[in-house]
Amino acid sequence: MSKPLNGKWVLGEKINKGGQGTVYKVTNIEDGLIYAAKIVNIKKKIYKRRLNRACKEVDIIEKLQGKENIINIYDSNAKEIKSNGLGDLFYVMDYSSFGSLSDNNFYFNDVELCLRLFKQIAVGVKSAHDSGVIHRDLKPENILFYPNQRNIVISDFGLGLFKERSEEDNITTDDEILGPRFFISPEQYKDPSAATERSDIYSLGKILYFMMTGKGKTYAEELDELPKFFSGANPYLPLIQEGLINRMVIKEPENRFSNVDEIISEVDNILGQVESNSKRTISKSENGSIVFNYFIKGEDRSKFIREFSKDLSGNLRLLRWMAQDLLDNSKKNALESLFADLKKKNKGKCLIAIISAEAYFIKPEELKSLEKKYPEYSYPSYFLAKYFYDCRTYGLAHSYIEKSIKLESENEMLFDLLILLTKICEKCSCQLNHNHEDRIRDHIMLSADKDQLFSVFGSHIIDSGNRRLGLMYYEKYLEYNPHDLDIRFKCAYEYSQIGEVQLALHHYLIYLNKNKNDSTVLNNLGVIFDGEEMPSLAMEMYIKSSEQNNTLASSNLASQYLKIGLIKEASNLLRKTIKNNDKVDPRVEQILGTIDEKKKGEEETKKKLETIGGQKNQHHTAYIEKMFDAQVTSWIGFWEIGKNLIEISDNENGLLVITTVEGTLELKGVFSGNCLRVTKYSSYESYDFGYLYLNSERTFKGYVQSSDINKFSEMVGIRYPDVETYRKDNPSFRSVKDTLVESILNSQ
Repeated sequence: MSKPLNGKWVLGEKINKGGQGTVYKVTNIEDGLIYAAKIVNIKKKIYKRRLNRACKEVDIIEKLQGKENIINIYDSNAKEIKSNGLGDLFYVMDYSSFGSLSDNNFYFNDVELCLRLFKQIAVGVKSAHDSGVIHRDLKPENILFYPNQRNIVISDFGLGLFKERSEEDNITTDDEILGPRFFISPEQYKDPSAATERSDIYSLGKILYFMMTGKGKTYAEELDELPKFFSGANPYLPLIQEGLINRMVIKEPENRFSNVDEIISEVDNILGQVESNSKRTISKSENGSIVFNYFIKGEDRSKFIREFSKDLSGNLRLLRWMAQDLLDNSKKNALESLFADLKKKNKGKCLIAIISAEAYFIKPEELKSLEKKYPEYSYPSYFLAKYFYDCRTYGLAHSYIEKSIKLESENEMLFDLLILLTKICEKCSCQLNHNHEDRIRDHIMLSADKDQLFSVFGSHIIDSGNRRLGLMYYEKYLEYNPHDLDIRFKCAYEYSQIGEVQLALHHYLIYLNKNKNDSTVLNNLGVIFDGEEMPSLAMEMYIKSSEQNNTLASSNLASQYLKIGLIKEASNLLRKTIKNNDKVDPRVEQILGTIDEKKKGEEETKKKLETIGGQKNQHHTAYIEKMFDAQVTSWIGFWEIGKNLIEISDNENGLLVITTVEGTLELKGVFSGNCLRVTKYSSYESYDFGYLYLNSERTFKGYVQSSDINKFSEMVGIRYPDVETYRKDNPSFRSVKDTLVESILNSQ
């Protein structure tokens, strides 16, 4: 062509030629920017089908303008060509200087990058599906990097299909195969007009496999397992293989994901785990596909249904969590199926609980009729309270939760109701004092299942934002249930996240006594030792974890090798050198001695941290116990802390005030019964927080610590009746007042 397209696009070099047309670079005459133009030659009447396709492609892309991850179109002569019938149809679109997925390989074997790029592809396909368009030609060549190599757009809708299919018969014939043979779904291969959203989902699975491995040009649904193409193990490969690829690339359309939203949700779940592991520690998550698989099929599901009534409160709580996850991830059919099976196997009180939960999640308009039908049960009122709480109608939520509490007699269920009351009270504007926290504590004190309630209340407090106090409740729970490894791990992991290294170490080491080969815990211990500058111990943990195919530990180990110069390997090499040689350079034994000495020093540091962790754990459990002590002892009076004397008094507003009588001590905190949460303590050194508790009328105990974990001090306070008594026991005592008077006299 010698003339510019439409008078403003100067044709340049050819980029690509396909069955549906040829793509060229074009330059905009007005701004000089480069774009891409697809040109379809329509010269003979026998190309009427090609004309219809090309015009439909323009219609589709124009319909998708502004949608996420879809290529933009800027100009076209489709309407003119359609009316004339012959000529060169063209449309101008974004130009990608980086090419397509098939032109690049930088993302091969990079799990996180592949998932992030693939999510953009899935979002683009979702944009098309939401607009009533099925692509039918998804392949690496049609996925372009634009405007850079971290962003992706979908192009080439030449085979696209409107869901209405009103024009399909004019575009394809029964014996015509449409789509990329290596990426096409079986049903589309047999009949292009039978393609649905799930046909695109099949192609997405093949594309993800290609991105992960560099392979993918295979016709069979049964693709090789991903680990075959990766050097070393990777903890995310099974999740990607089973949770994504195997649920997309499957022959029967009805067994694939039902929509792209489900795919995006599963990608987000895996990426969430990748992001949490970027801290180099691993959190054991209960979210995502693990929960779905647990409840949707298998023996675990059958057991849950069969034994639901044995622990009604606990299983109802589990059912609530799982139901919300299923709804959040567009799995309503699976949830309805679960409720149906539960209703078949249960009766009486359990059945009322199940149908109330079902109404809350699926048919909330039925809750009020259930409350009238079953007035003797707490469950309809409880779920009505939850429903109105969700709707921010806190006054109604308040009335229903109070009604539910009056009806409920079972301890653990009553505890859940009280926790919901706490959440409602935080939002309700009725200004009434409902004493919700006191009611919860009274309930725990009177409950025979106190240990379980400590765990539930701990979770509630953590969710409310007070992680440190919630973890202390977990510690109290573990005093009753020391072998609950799930809570033990949560304690250790959460403490490590807030910088409480000694307590994290304390709980991880107890965990390993029961499960010596847990690669996650071994890796996380390595991170702790590494952070406390104990590289040899860190490497020891990383190696043990890496030997169990923990890829994260392997990467941590590689970083450690680079950082410390391969100490363990150096040690082994030096020992072998000494053993195999009669004469050895003196420096060999000298270096070996340095390594051994360093390891010994690290063991001593580890022992110190472990000791402090144990001490803090004891103080935490005692603190929580004293919070529930019915016998409250007064803090008011004089107390000696070390060589300091303080006075705690009650001011006119009923608040306790701490003042220094002697010394340089400063103490601030918040009182609750027999307990004091320290917010500041300084004497010779400053501390940021701590916990003190009255263990008798005459003494209190506890500890203070700074953000620097090495600054830790156990505290003991001794009560004195008055200053004069303290003076007699401490002849060298000089009060602040005495010192001030003496200073004034000396200055005069």
